[in-house]
Amino acid sequence: MADEAKAKGNAAFSAGRFDEAIRFFSEAIDLAPSNHVLYSNRSAAYASLNRYADALVDAKKTVEIKPDWSKGYSRLGAAHLGLGNAEDAVAAYRKGLDLDPSNEALKSGLADAQAASRSRASPSASFGNMFQGPEVWTKLTADPTTRGYLAQPDFLKMMQEVQRNPNSLNKYLSDPRMMQVLGVLLNVNLRTATPEEMEREREAPEPEPEVKRQREPAKVPEPEPEPMEISDENKEAKVKKAEAQKEKEAGNAAYKKKDFEKAIQHYTRAVELDDEDISFITNRAAVYLEMGKYEECIKDCDRAVEKGRELRSDFKMVARALTRKGTALVKLAKCSKDYEPAIEAFQKALTEHRNPETLKKLNDAEKAKKELEQQEYFDPQIADEEREKGNEFFKQQKYPEAVKHYTEALRRNPRDPRVYSNRAACYTKLGALPEGLKDAEKCIELDPTFSKGYTRKGAVQFFMKEYDKALETYQEGLKHDPNNHELLDGVRRCVEQINKTNRGDISPEDLKERQAKAMQDPEIQNILSDPVMRQVLVDFQENPKAAQDHLKNSQKPRTIRPSFKYHTPTSPFFDLKSIAHSYFSHSISVEEYPQTPKSQPNPLDRSTSLDLGFRSLSMADEAKAKGNAAFSAGRFDEAIRFFSEAIDLAPSNHVLYSNRSAAYASLNRYADALVDAKKTVEIKPDWSKGYSRLGAAHLGLGNAEDAVAAYRKGLDLDPSNEALKSGLADAQAASRSRASPSASFGNMFQGPEVWTKLTADPTTRGYLAQPDFLKMMQEVQRNPNSLNKYLSDPRMMQVLGVLLNVNLRTATPEEMEREREAPEPEPEVKRQREPAKVPEPEPEPMEISDENKEARVKKAEAQKEKEAGNAAYKKKDFEKAIQHYTRAVELDDEDISFITNRAAVYLEMGKYEECIKDCDRAVEKGRELRSDFKMVARALTRKGTALVKLAKCSKDYEPAIEAFQKALTEHRNPETLKKLNDAEKAKKELEQQEYFDPQIADEEREKGNEFFKQQKYPEAVKHYTEALRRNPRDPRVYSNRAACYTKLGALPEGLKDAEKCIELDPTFSKGYTRKGAVQFFMKEYDKALETYQEGLKHDPNNHELLDGVRRCVEQINKTNRGDISPEDLKERQAKAMQDPEIQNILSDPVMRQVLVDFQENPKAAQDHLKNSQVMHKIQKLISAGIVQMR
Repeated sequence: MADEAKAKGNAAFSAGRFDEAIRFFSEAIDLAPSNHVLYSNRSAAYASLNRYADALVDAKKTVEIKPDWSKGYSRLGAAHLGLGNAEDAVAAYRKGLDLDPSNEALKSGLADAQAASRSRASPSASFGNMFQGPEVWTKLTADPTTRGYLAQPDFLKMMQEVQRNPNSLNKYLSDPRMMQVLGVLLNVNLRTATPEEMEREREAPEPEPEVKRQREPAKVPEPEPEPMEISDENKEAKVKKAEAQKEKEAGNAAYKKKDFEKAIQHYTRAVELDDEDISFITNRAAVYLEMGKYEECIKDCDRAVEKGRELRSDFKMVARALTRKGTALVKLAKCSKDYEPAIEAFQKALTEHRNPETLKKLNDAEKAKKELEQQEYFDPQIADEEREKGNEFFKQQKYPEAVKHYTEALRRNPRDPRVYSNRAACYTKLGALPEGLKDAEKCIELDPTFSKGYTRKGAVQFFMKEYDKALETYQEGLKHDPNNHELLDGVRRCVEQINKTNRGDISPEDLKERQAKAMQDPEIQNILSDPVMRQVLVDFQENPKAAQDHLKNSQKPRTIRPSFKYHTPTSPFFDLKSIAHSYFSHSISVEEYPQTPKSQPNPLDRSTSLDLGFRSLSMADEAKAKGNAAFSAGRFDEAIRFFSEAIDLAPSNHVLYSNRSAAYASLNRYADALVDAKKTVEIKPDWSKGYSRLGAAHLGLGNAEDAVAAYRKGLDLDPSNEALKSGLADAQAASRSRASPSASFGNMFQGPEVWTKLTADPTTRGYLAQPDFLKMMQEVQRNPNSLNKYLSDPRMMQVLGVLLNVNLRTATPEEMEREREAPEPEPEVKRQREPAKVPEPEPEPMEISDENKEARVKKAEAQKEKEAGNAAYKKKDFEKAIQHYTRAVELDDEDISFITNRAAVYLEMGKYEECIKDCDRAVEKGRELRSDFKMVARALTRKGTALVKLAKCSKDYEPAIEAFQKALTEHRNPETLKKLNDAEKAKKELEQQEYFDPQIADEEREKGNEFFKQQKYPEAVKHYTEALRRNPRDPRVYSNRAACYTKLGALPEGLKDAEKCIELDPTFSKGYTRKGAVQFFMKEYDKALETYQEGLKHDPNNHELLDGVRRCVEQINKTNRGDISPEDLKERQAKAMQDPEIQNILSDPVMRQVLVDFQENPKAAQDHLKNSQVMHKIQKLISAGIVQMR
């Protein structure tokens, strides 16, 4: 799967679709997170989009995983250079060259980085080394005279020898070409060839390669045939061709008129008159295709392809014929149900010419094939069987295996909500919370009445510490199943956590996380942005009298919450709990607060000393998960970056735009938030949350009326959505100068502010943990007329007092204490409250005291034994440590740390079986006693470590891997995760060692060769890959697979294989041929030329390498003459703009003025030409296609 995603990414990269390439590489990384090549490829894709910061992150990850891989430092250098960090780039390239001193890419990169580190490029003035460095070829290519020499193999050999041995220059000075080269390099006119010489040189046939270095003698011209005979032949040929063209035009006209039979006749006549133009055959095939005569169309296409290759016709014409054949095969596939031949035809077409239309047809055919397979795959019976298998694995706590079976069940029947619910539970156990949330939401979408869906969703939100959202989910589920025990228990747990937090019974880390989330609340942001409220908060700390005056203002206390602690840049924390509770019961008034003035410090700025924490999610949807984590931690800039990455990978995912809109809004960048919110509702107009984002953005921009319209539209889609209701209320309040709280008694139980008020009040907060109270409240919300029958309940009277802001009845401290200590009532079907339990008679005090004393003594002794064991363990006295830990276990069998410590000693002693037994005992006892999950995880990790030690003899790493996986379901510890990865890596290496077999590798290579000859490149790749698994040191296989990848258009993969081939055998010329071919197809003619020249150092007479040099020079000359299409020119310029040296030249104010002078001031331009540094830069721009000389 990872290889497939990687291949798709490579193909997209080759086609210039870098966003798509990033998405595929990210998918591959999710499947194989330890593959350094994937990070390297994604870094290159980011760099191609000028997203150098992201490229740098991936490059660093590459060298972290594979520090001895030189290409990683090439990526790192390129990223640093793109960010303008020239010195860091130089360091990276040098480190890469330490690993691979002969790597040309690193050498070139180092030269670019060193050039960028200087404000101006300074060409070398030393005569001794003027033939060294890449600028030599740049100058020779830029000069119209020496450019022609580069197509002559003997000249290239001469240049290579001079580069290797500068002392050999003297023997070539008699060659006029060398004199011309010296003139170009020294920027002086030593000798210039005449136009006649240049013309003769251009028309001269290319000499055959020689072993010796002497130039080939000029060919003797052939005697010309008699003019009359040539004239007659030409006349006859021209007449036939003219007639054929007329027939073709007549056929085209008939085709447009839908007179297909007549069109066929014309095209057939054209073929008879001129059988060297395959366009007549492909046109006839198009008519057959339109007529539905698919077999005839296919025959014509095959004939056109065969004829085209025989005549070496334009590759685009051959590709067109193959595309038409594929289209006809797709039509036939609707009956035959076999899309494979069509897919193969499209793939072959793409190897001839990468046409977007053909690529689309290939994608459509592959999609149709996949849909057909899915239809044939649908089987509810098998789906149920897979679900049952998943359930069994779930019971055994083998969650990864359970996920596999649930996924297979969904492939067989994607409409079963039970499977989504079960898989959500697995993901939750594995810590993949975003995946679990997604499955739970899908379950609810398929069956909104299925209570398990709400249970799963609420559980995920609870573990993500989103207690408010979890509470809403559980309450939504209770609407469908009011007596569901799990939902009621979920409500209770959420309220307990909310109350615990509001009481301040919370760790510093959780407090920081809660503060970070609070800072995302627009209302909190508005309050803290208000200069008046900032002064109020200061007064509460420093000026008690002023604070009392503030409390008399009803608007100000409403904006103060007892559970929120605020930290100013200059003052310590202060807690507002001490303010009278009567003020807190006011509904929060939302007014249109002014924006933060520029002179006013932003309370959300990083200068505030809120130490924001975040929860790191490390499973699927990595970019989105990272964005969510950054958002939760208050790092909104970082969240925006991650969400942007995710959008690049999935541009049609409305949730990503919604999340980024929220992040923008959190930074008060409401204009950007509005753009993303509009995109959200554009993609998913029936999703209510999109209108919530839209309303918030409008509100942030002060467009209250637009916000009201957005919220109302959202409520039309989801009338019960509390967030939209709250947003609408805020928007309506903002449209008025002051918010006016509702005075209507009838609807005071409606809206989210009810729960806010009840949670804020210390008395009613405790009621929210009671299921019967929640049922009572829900019924009153559904039916306000039912209020009368609950007025006898003192809790309802207290609620009325809070909502009306009057003291109807307040529970005494004793009542509150008893209520807190009272056991939780069981859920009932009926609504009457459970009678209070009669207190059990207390046992005699003396008996309790004795038991406590004895237990305390034993526990204290056990702790002393543990400490003694720890001391002995540090001294490496393992036998004594075992005795102490054993004694501690005997004294106190409720603390599993004694057992896990003893297991650690056994592990250190090499007694792995005893260690495993102790770990199993600790896990069993820990679950029985409900011990801290971290302790259970530690025991499982130790068990896994012992099993790894045993696996070095048994060669079976599976039990260890299973133990580590179970440990991670208890607690996601980085150390455990590393041990799991190491175990999986060891298992893989063992399998590779057992798999090595050179003989089978040769057989697989031969099979691949056969498929290659049949042009079945995907099959050939499979066999070559298998051959490399059997023998990864065979350069021939890498060379062959590189050729396959090139044919399939997967050029980066082909380049990688070619480079690996050269790495394994630097003298193997085929490796240079393959690498040069790939670079040529990628239109990197300069690099291809360097590759071919490097190959010629090892095999000077290789025909393919010499031909490659010739073709590269032809293309470079063609480009520099301006003989290039606008599309190719744009592509070339786009690539050039990624070159740091080009960027530096264009950003240099002096050079910008020079370019202007070349256009507008000829006299000044002449002066510039005298400056060698300026000319060097101009030549660089000309070579890059940025500047064209006319």
